[in-house]
Amino acid sequence: MKIFDLQFDAPGKEKARIDESVREGASFEDLFTDMVGKYPARTALTDGERSLSFAELDALSSAVARFILSMNYGPEAGIGVHCRRGGLVLAAGIGAMRAGAVYVPVDTELPLARKETMLRPARLIITDSSCLRESEYFQYRLPHAPHILCLDSPTYESSLERGGELGRVAFWESVAEGGRDSAWKSYFDGQRVPDALLESLAANILGKTGIDGKKEARVLDIGSGSGAVSQALMDASIRYTAVDLSRTELDRIEGRAGDVTVKALQMEAVDICFLTGEEYDLITMHAVVENFPGYNYLRTVLDHAVAKLSGDGVLFVGLTCSALFRPVET
Repeated sequence: MKIFDLQFDAPGKEKARIDESVREGASFEDLFTDMVGKYPARTALTDGERSLSFAELDALSSAVARFILSMNYGPEAGIGVHCRRGGLVLAAGIGAMRAGAVYVPVDTELPLARKETMLRPARLIITDSSCLRESEYFQYRLPHAPHILCLDSPTYESSLERGGELGRVAFWESVAEGGRDSAWKSYFDGQRVPDALLESLAANILGKTGIDGKKEARVLDIGSGSGAVSQALMDASIRYTAVDLSRTELDRIEGRAGDVTVKALQMEAVDICFLTGEEYDLITMHAVVENFPGYNYLRTVLDHAVAKLSGDGVLFVGLTCSALFRPVET
């Protein structure tokens, strides 16, 4: 049989019926609210994780629109939508359009550099928990996008990243077994950093923070270890609080407390919120934030730390590597 042996019906000349509810010249907002009013309980969209009725889609997209308008970005502001494919993408897009903004959808499977280019005009990045870390990387890279809206995290705290190997006590105990400052290795030859250099580093921290000349200083050292920096901070304080995941490191600190009041706490950095009634003249996070699991975790720790500073207290974050916060492309 050949193709010309097949019989095809000619396309019908009857005009397609037009839904009477579609009004010529009606805005998207008018058409959408009409559908919500007529079919509130009918399923509007569904994906592998969720199903939204027209009423639920209306509520979610309205909330997105209100948030955009509350930011006062101005007319036709670019709103980037960087979510895993599914219903939240459509809800975010509808919300952007209802706010009179420009909807900029970004496919999560595109290369990192391409996604960054697409998001450059955006004032806001709307995301979900699966894309949050990468979205926060783009926010870090793009100064014109000061805000992120995560649609499936009920609270800010619920979007904290979970730590991997670097958040395990066993890992840091294995590091501590090598001795004080054993983890300080040269990037060039892999050899241990000389004690003189570490002592110079500690003196630099004291100088930058002004803690050396302050009497009766109260210090909170997050990710303390038990090496030259912790020793210098302890010697310069009257009350020294060390926070670390390694019990071995904390035992070393307690063993050389001397006349200083020392409190050694085995806990995560984010748990400093439980240090109620405490106030500090210096809070340090030296060579530790690159081991945090992500931006939200870091921001939460910073918020907790600032809340615990004395009136003229200093927060010192040292030796960070922003490249370690870059999302990994898979």
